[in-house]
Amino acid sequence: MTLTESTPAGAQGRDDRASAPTAHPRPDGNDHYTISEVVAVTGLTAHTLRWYERIGLMPHVDRSHTGQRRFSNRDLDWLAFVGKLRLTGMPVADMVRYAEMTRQGDSTFEARQELLRRTRGDVLARIRELQTTVAVLDHKIDFYGNARLAWEAKAAGTAAAGTGPAQSATVQNEPSPEGAPAEAGAACVRARRAAAPSSC
Repeated sequence: MTLTESTPAGAQGRDDRASAPTAHPRPDGNDHYTISEVVAVTGLTAHTLRWYERIGLMPHVDRSHTGQRRFSNRDLDWLAFVGKLRLTGMPVADMVRYAEMTRQGDSTFEARQELLRRTRGDVLARIRELQTTVAVLDHKIDFYGNARLAWEAKAAGTAAAGTGPAQSATVQNEPSPEGAPAEAGAACVRARRAAAPSSC
């Protein structure tokens, strides 16, 4: 017996376990997957799948006559839904509680709905926080882009107009776009300070 969710009356055939129906590698009735095949399909590790089973998040996986796990399409759907819950940041304890409620049947519909509604609220709050964070990053990115354009325009204007020795030393000591110092200009300034202008 695999873990499934009870379906409300009038909702037969609707998949309430994942955000959207997904294609299965094999049709129902021929859906017997080894743990290595589930690893390949889901991207989860065998250790994670065994851990899910051990904590009650993935119980009642069928076994072959040799004792090997045999997963079904419904198990794949459940694992896809658990993956969505993980992305929401839902604590593992809440995911296990949700799994337990699905096994208890229709009487837990309201509790399951409330848990998911609360989780949805948390997700929306995180989205708003991330949107604010993106706005801050956009502001800083624009600031540095504009600052670089201004620097390049100033450097181009200085080069076109030409400068005297004193101005040249100042411009040359300004960092290049790559941040490399102008050693020749720095040497000239040091020479002037040493009262040896001819060395420039």
